[in-house]
Amino acid sequence: MWKLTCANTVAMLRSKRLWTGAGLLLAYDLASYALSGLLRAGDRGLDSRIFEFMGIAALLVPVVTALFVNTDYHDGTIRSKLSVGHSRPAVYLANLTVCTFTGLFYFVLHLLAALPLGCIGGGALRMGAGELAIRLATSAGVLLSLTAVTVAVSMLMAHRAVTVVVIFMMALLLDGAALLENQLAQPPEVRDVVGTVEVVDEKGELDLRYVDREGRELKVSETAMAPNPLYISEPLRTGLCVFNDLLPGGQIFHLMGLTEREVPMWTVGLSALVTAMLSTALGLMLFRRKDLR
Repeated sequence: MWKLTCANTVAMLRSKRLWTGAGLLLAYDLASYALSGLLRAGDRGLDSRIFEFMGIAALLVPVVTALFVNTDYHDGTIRSKLSVGHSRPAVYLANLTVCTFTGLFYFVLHLLAALPLGCIGGGALRMGAGELAIRLATSAGVLLSLTAVTVAVSMLMAHRAVTVVVIFMMALLLDGAALLENQLAQPPEVRDVVGTVEVVDEKGELDLRYVDREGRELKVSETAMAPNPLYISEPLRTGLCVFNDLLPGGQIFHLMGLTEREVPMWTVGLSALVTAMLSTALGLMLFRRKDLR
């Protein structure tokens, strides 16, 4: 497997797709820095700039991975590796290893570009060193999870349309995670009103009031609370939380701080490792039986 990994590494370093992705990533960082400078967003800190990479990685890493694996199929490289005595698990794991390192390479490249630019723009880190280290380690785990899912799909689908399939898959994972998080963010109770109305008081100030079911205007203090029909109760709530935490999209949202639920980073990292192991185990099992003729 070591020889396969070295050969794949050389092939990846020579491929145009790797450096095209790097160029697009640097262009994004420069554009993001310019935009944040125009909007004076430097006060938000460098933390968000670091982990916004995960949103880019959700598309960049799967596309580069799918293209790399698919080229192996259509150049006959995978069949050649098997014909000279390499096992299918070794071929699979070598691709997973190199593609994971590719994601980490992009992450390091992002840090080398975004952090100096952010410092020039007046940004500063708000996290402590310990918390930042934990989040960086968790990011590596999420990149592994993301890559493992993509490699499983790419190794089982030899058609050139796999890149399009991977793009749609990631869009569904991200959109599905967003929908689930929005649903899980619903409060157990809501105000028992049917709408709001803006009223100008005697001082000329705008006052927001609620309208009840009988059409009466009420102040906030006069409204009653009622059970929220959209709230998800137990045990379905716990099941959906676990399911969303196992999705790469949900893991990315947690890392970027885009969820209402506060999930410890060690939980996110553990979920990412579980997803990576399950994806790899399933991918290996199916790849062993795949007809490569």
